[in-house]
Amino acid sequence: MNILCLTANNPYGKKNFGGAETSTRLLAEKLAELGHGSSYMCFGVTPETQRTAAKAGVTLTGILKPRGQAYAALRWLARLLQVLQLILILRLRKIDVVYAFYELDLLERLLTARRFAPRTKIVMRMAGFHWSFMIDTDPALKAKYTQMFSQLDSLNLLHEALNPMMQKELDRLDMPDVFKRVFYGDIGTWAQVDRQTPYKALDRTPFQILMASRFTMYQKRQDILIEALALLPKDADVHVTFVGNGPNLGPMKELAAARSVAEKITFQEFMPQAALWQKMLETNLLCHPADFEGVSKILLESMAVGLPLLTSDVDPINSYVTEGETGFLAPNTPQAWADRIAELMVAPEKLAHVSERGPAYVADTYSADRNVRIYEKEFRALSTR
Repeated sequence: MNILCLTANNPYGKKNFGGAETSTRLLAEKLAELGHGSSYMCFGVTPETQRTAAKAGVTLTGILKPRGQAYAALRWLARLLQVLQLILILRLRKIDVVYAFYELDLLERLLTARRFAPRTKIVMRMAGFHWSFMIDTDPALKAKYTQMFSQLDSLNLLHEALNPMMQKELDRLDMPDVFKRVFYGDIGTWAQVDRQTPYKALDRTPFQILMASRFTMYQKRQDILIEALALLPKDADVHVTFVGNGPNLGPMKELAAARSVAEKITFQEFMPQAALWQKMLETNLLCHPADFEGVSKILLESMAVGLPLLTSDVDPINSYVTEGETGFLAPNTPQAWADRIAELMVAPEKLAHVSERGPAYVADTYSADRNVRIYEKEFRALSTR
């Protein structure tokens, strides 16, 4: 088969990208290892990133985009060029399946291009419900999302527990039966354990906490962690590093100042993958408060590198994070988080136990070499329809 992965951000570069792009890159490379034709399209492609992708068997192509003021002035031309480029790629490379996620502009261009390459099937990845948030923000988008979702050939939900949550949102927005076909699976992670010595919870002072997640106006709850930090005793020797950027970064900095905990917090924007993994090896505890989550890449990576984690006791996180075994869970209230952090800061044996369990769990459950077969099976079924 010939597979094309499509995202806006370039996961082979050094600029901002997240778990969706990390997973899509891993999928592209694992499909290449199985002998499939594997292509990847995104913005921000350079010869260096093309060489990196090529070493993994992936053909990386940059999406055409006018520069500077020309982009704003000729947006209609950029759209046309991108559609034409996609048509050429789909036809010349005989693409069987395109794997994308719901980046509105790119998905719209892809669906337009597919009219001229009808043999190509389109699969969309879904790990959350940003589309629902966007419709609530701008109700006019409902018609556009409904039209696009109904044209997809298959939907990839990362976890079965997301299905009832998705159906609830579709019912609430009066968008029933927009998806033709759904399959469940996550590619997993390629994070590797690189600890030279076993994890020891109190090796470092202050107690180092890490949260690496986009600052969104929904779902991600950096505010809970900031409020929890303010509830800890004033002499608590703890420091939190937030890694990420997004529209809610400014308000979170303001909240930290308002709660008088800014001196205990470092805000750091995007960190390349290798640097983030190294940071994880130097950290006592990963924290990930969220209202909901699919199969979070940062949680899998944390387990894989033996970093204990504390996350929200919500679906479907609590189906793959087991209290006291693969991580720790807390209700989404600042006091509950403050209590758990205070508890874990003085419980090195609990943290060490979770650190030892995490890598084996990820290797057993989220092996990319095994999980790629889920995708291969679904893609093959679609390509023969």
